[in-house]
Amino acid sequence: MINDRVWLTALSAALLSVPLSAADLPEIKVGLWSVDSSEGGADPIRSSLVCMNTAVMQELMKEAARSLPAGKCQSAIDKDRSSYVEKTDCSLRRGELHIKSVATFTGNRKFHIHSERTGLTTATMLIDGKYVSACPTAMEVGDVVAPNGGKINVLRAANAGAPPSGAGTSSGGQ
Repeated sequence: MINDRVWLTALSAALLSVPLSAADLPEIKVGLWSVDSSEGGADPIRSSLVCMNTAVMQELMKEAARSLPAGKCQSAIDKDRSSYVEKTDCSLRRGELHIKSVATFTGNRKFHIHSERTGLTTATMLIDGKYVSACPTAMEVGDVVAPNGGKINVLRAANAGAPPSGAGTSSGGQ
């Protein structure tokens, strides 16, 4: 069984092989989201359920950004209608790393992220998220349920504090 910290890191990496700045993203609908990710075309799809709001998405993005070496990378983000394009270039001791991520939002209920990493290694990451419903009463905002059923709260894991009591029951009017 995959441990919770490893799953959080994997989900963060999936959402942010895409180091988009959290502040630049649109508001998403509060509730239960299905998030599918795959690396390249050959990797099996990994599905998770996330009781998400904009703060959760931002925290996942910050977690991924923290994995990049401080002071070694430069990023630029451009908005093109409902898409956000980020280009990140890093100069590392072992060579150059380039990441281009395109996040496309369909209203506040769907997103698609296509990220390509070149340099030290070459990889493509595809991520699709869609709003499913209000969060079940057994989940709080920030809860992530991994494919193996393991659950972690990304807000608590990031020391952002526990979500308010009853936060998982919000149907979210956003």
